[in-house]
Amino acid sequence: MNTITFLTGNAGKLSEAEAILGNRVRAPESLIDLPEIQALNTEEIIEAKLLEAQKHFQGSLVVDDTSLYFTEWDSGKLPGPLIKFFFENSGLNGLVSLAGKVGREALVETQLGFFDAESGAISFFSGTLQGNISSSPRGDNGFGWDAIFEYQGKTFAEMTQEEKLTVSTRKIAFEKLREAIF
Repeated sequence: MNTITFLTGNAGKLSEAEAILGNRVRAPESLIDLPEIQALNTEEIIEAKLLEAQKHFQGSLVVDDTSLYFTEWDSGKLPGPLIKFFFENSGLNGLVSLAGKVGREALVETQLGFFDAESGAISFFSGTLQGNISSSPRGDNGFGWDAIFEYQGKTFAEMTQEEKLTVSTRKIAFEKLREAIF
């Protein structure tokens, strides 16, 4: 397999994927934001994205879903894969406020779904990182909720792209993908 198509509507995620896989990953001519079902099961979300993507694109495809879990919140399952909804409706300050009520420990998990065009099989690859939700948004780099996820005293948004890639859950997941298919 020479290349895979990474389907994302997020230029930051694409940049991270390219930093890890180089010319083995490509994006379609225009970035795409696939419809995302709302569920607590990440594999279910990714499979639905891949099934939709196959209607529009040929070849081997990869999609991702990154979850942010407040580990001290009841079962530790929220916001999880629903983080995009929470973020869009609460903003960074709302997430910080919520974490202050339920506990600041957090877990990030990136899960990749890979559709192999030759076999028709879907495989999953994940990366996780334990950290905390900061007491206020900090930093100007990154995207999404990077300004509130803190690892070893720095938020993702305070890290350079090179620093973030050393601990990135997306990097871990893409390295597992690379080992499995290239």
